[in-house]
Amino acid sequence: MAVTKVVVLHGLYMSGFVMRPLCERLEKLGFDILNLSYNTLTPDRHAIFEQIDAFVAGHDAALVCHSMGGLVARDYLTHNSAASAAISKVITLGTPHKGSYIAKHMHDHGFDMLLKNSVEYLLSQQQNWPFKAKLYSIAGDLPIGLMPLLKKGSRSDGTVLLDETKLQGMAEHKIFRLSHTTLIYSRTVLDYIVDILELELWLSVGLPEEKWLKKASNRAKQVVLYTYGENNQGPWWQKNQNTLRQYSNLKIISLPYSATSVMAEMLTRTMALTVTVQDGEIWFSDEQHSVHLIPETLQG
Repeated sequence: MAVTKVVVLHGLYMSGFVMRPLCERLEKLGFDILNLSYNTLTPDRHAIFEQIDAFVAGHDAALVCHSMGGLVARDYLTHNSAASAAISKVITLGTPHKGSYIAKHMHDHGFDMLLKNSVEYLLSQQQNWPFKAKLYSIAGDLPIGLMPLLKKGSRSDGTVLLDETKLQGMAEHKIFRLSHTTLIYSRTVLDYIVDILELELWLSVGLPEEKWLKKASNRAKQVVLYTYGENNQGPWWQKNQNTLRQYSNLKIISLPYSATSVMAEMLTRTMALTVTVQDGEIWFSDEQHSVHLIPETLQG
């Protein structure tokens, strides 16, 4: 099933108001949106989780989160309610998954009053993403903020270090030349988020490198690759088959060269083809050629 519902979670010191432009864009595309406002200094976990559960209600859903909102999303998945099983994608913007350097600096220098209970999230130290839902971590590297003053020479969006946005097990890590807050309002980032939410089927043809199939498998629910070629299909499959078997949503279909070579001769601007499909076999014909193609499923 495709994602139909999206829960949006804002960051520290903010409210759902700052996320409205992003929400409006997603609503125009047909997504049902819960723009959830919560008190970031004294977050009520029970109330937050109940609202998400009631909204998701068994529908295929995604979480889109800015900064601390991504840590709240992790806490929700850790809570492991029945409804949370419907979350298939988590997209975070500038989230300090490994813990916030700035929050630790404030904590160490006695400024806990400015953070209150948010430290339970911001000071957590995680290294892995263990959930079934795929994590797409978006980061900025335009250092407008306090971070360049606190940690000179570091790469950050001004508030969150680039390294803090990375976790082992994440599906994808994407960097934009943006600051922490402008990640929310960037049209380029919004386009990227929409691509992740909408992509269901990825079709590819040829003999691609494994890294491209990994990217496709992380982005789409289903990936179908059609391989072809005279002498290189076999060696390509022997080299990559063990690695590619880890991608459970990847289907690989081999097209025999004996058929595709004749089909290439049939390709003209004015071609008129007759196609018959029966029991997994395909017949192509025109006025001069007739091709019987039997695809071989290598995987999936």
